[in-house]
Amino acid sequence: MTVEGFSYILGECVTKAKVAKRSVHDFAARSSVRSSTPKWTSRPCRPSSVTPPPPPRPVRPDQRAAVDKLAMPEMKQIRPPAAQVNEGSDGLERRVDETVVAAAHFTIAAASANASAHLKAAWSATYGFHPDPEKAYSQAVKAAEAVVIPATIPNAGTPTLGTALKHLDDTAAKWTTVLDDKTGNPASAEPLIGLIRMLWQGQRDRHAGGPTSKPTTQEAAEAAVHAAILIVQWFNSQAVVKNP
Repeated sequence: MTVEGFSYILGECVTKAKVAKRSVHDFAARSSVRSSTPKWTSRPCRPSSVTPPPPPRPVRPDQRAAVDKLAMPEMKQIRPPAAQVNEGSDGLERRVDETVVAAAHFTIAAASANASAHLKAAWSATYGFHPDPEKAYSQAVKAAEAVVIPATIPNAGTPTLGTALKHLDDTAAKWTTVLDDKTGNPASAEPLIGLIRMLWQGQRDRHAGGPTSKPTTQEAAEAAVHAAILIVQWFNSQAVVKNP
């Protein structure tokens, strides 16, 4: 083999060796890039640091019954303990002592249709969620008129509780109650007549412009409604009697 031939072969070997070396270096570089790329792995969720809300307070049976019976918008604006179902089961009213409510509903059920309607309206205007003291007092007076006028001046042309009260004052000696006085005789109806007088005279918003005219307060309306309930109950049950 000549020197020129040997040199040619040696040069080819060196060139191939350099190419092989560069290929090894490129492969190693690509491998290092792949190994440095982050791998996504699933990690367990850490528990939340937010404090969970406290459990709801238990609802009393009477509250649950009211909510179940009437799903009304008003229930979103009030506290359940302040609400109760009204007598007609078609609305809600402010909570009142159960004994008082039972007595009122008994009187309303036993009264005439006229007196009953006015008592219902007076009660609703007093204890509803939108109280109207003036309406409540006015309806209480009308409820009393519905039983007092037929018992005192049934034939009057334009009777009012005021004209019926005048008749009671003029004939007070003839009116007694089923209660006895300290002598054992039927007690006078004067206390009942006095209650009717207070109910009639206490309505200071009946006329405007007078020196004693003023709006009816919620407290006065409540007192008037319960006074009317007693008056209706006494006349309806004949607890007050007119003697010859």
